[in-house]
Amino acid sequence: MNRFTLFLLSSIALLSAPAVRADSHGVPISSLAHAHGIAFATDPAAGVILATHHGVYNADDAGQAILISQPDDFMGFTRVQGDRFIASGHPVQGGNMGVLLSENAGADWDRIADGSNGPVDFHAMSVSAADRQTVYGLYGGIQVSQDGGESWTQTGPGAPDTIDIAAAPDSRGSVYAGTRSGLMFSDDFGASWALRGPEGVPVTAVETSSTGTVYAFFAGEGLFARNSDGKWSALSESFGNQVMLHIALDEASPDRMASVLDDGSVLLSSDGGVTWRALGS
Repeated sequence: MNRFTLFLLSSIALLSAPAVRADSHGVPISSLAHAHGIAFATDPAAGVILATHHGVYNADDAGQAILISQPDDFMGFTRVQGDRFIASGHPVQGGNMGVLLSENAGADWDRIADGSNGPVDFHAMSVSAADRQTVYGLYGGIQVSQDGGESWTQTGPGAPDTIDIAAAPDSRGSVYAGTRSGLMFSDDFGASWALRGPEGVPVTAVETSSTGTVYAFFAGEGLFARNSDGKWSALSESFGNQVMLHIALDEASPDRMASVLDDGSVLLSSDGGVTWRALGS
């Protein structure tokens, strides 16, 4: 059984985990169902925000999480800017939620669109730092909104076996895709794709910084960074068979990063992804 198959099996197991409701004292992060997204809170003391199979949680540095939203399945969760977030997913009663927008860091959500051929269930979303009105979504291919998520167009079928997407920071028409066969890049809103890393190595998570650095997790290899000069460098290779599913950057503090692993662990780094510690440790 290869590493990617193990990753898929572990992800399915996490998706079927039972719901846990947080009380005012919070619950351990380890008891939450599968996390579909992560972001730093705008207040450094407030920890991280996790979008999970059963709602959005605020988790503190001690590893305790409190439910702050309705207990829906939030997917494609990503920051637009500040406390403004966009997401998709499934309501508790079933079906797809379309495109949702929160103005208060994930606590309250308004449905703003169905998406193309929707209502959609975007499993991955990304906002372009070059133009915050440009939003990418993964659902039956690549969809793009150029008005902040209110209207959507399908621009291409997407790279085969796409797992994650991340808009490039320097051009609103450029986007990366982490796929089962490697890291792919498009400069035409996802209509066509070209390889941007080693071929045949699954990329399970990809994120970009406002300065142009691309972060990609290569399954079985570790976390790597690609700078604006196009050169790759290894940041951390000590993950064994574990894989990152989501990566978050703190734009206010460039060396701070957060990630979610396939076993549900939430990790923090304060040195740009070189060393990591589990939240709550």
